[in-house]
Amino acid sequence: MNSFGVLRILIVDDNRDFAFCLSKLFQRDGHEVRVAHTGVEALDHAQRFTPDAAIIDLQLPDMGGNDVASHLRTEYGADCLIVGISGYPMDDCHRCFHDQLTKPVSYDAFTKVLTRARTAMAMASSG
Repeated sequence: MNSFGVLRILIVDDNRDFAFCLSKLFQRDGHEVRVAHTGVEALDHAQRFTPDAAIIDLQLPDMGGNDVASHLRTEYGADCLIVGISGYPMDDCHRCFHDQLTKPVSYDAFTKVLTRARTAMAMASSG
């Protein structure tokens, strides 16, 4: 088990193979995972699932990943860690993400981002 405990993680990516593999890795570590392949599907899952973390691809077939992230940030605030991922380097215009990663991304990179962010969130809520 990871140092940040069990999380509810929403993976949003239209690359079905990537999303499936990443979900299986997180599930192997004991996390509860939902996968969405479109922005609309992601928002629907989020409403019913209330994620602790969302990993969102920037380029979705129906809406931008930054729009999904913005909605989640408005809805859940600091209670949901939002990580943007893309096959292209991201610029500073994606301020709705807590962190950003460029594909290809190792599983270790995801766990480091989650650990760092959950630690910071726990410190902020206790102080």
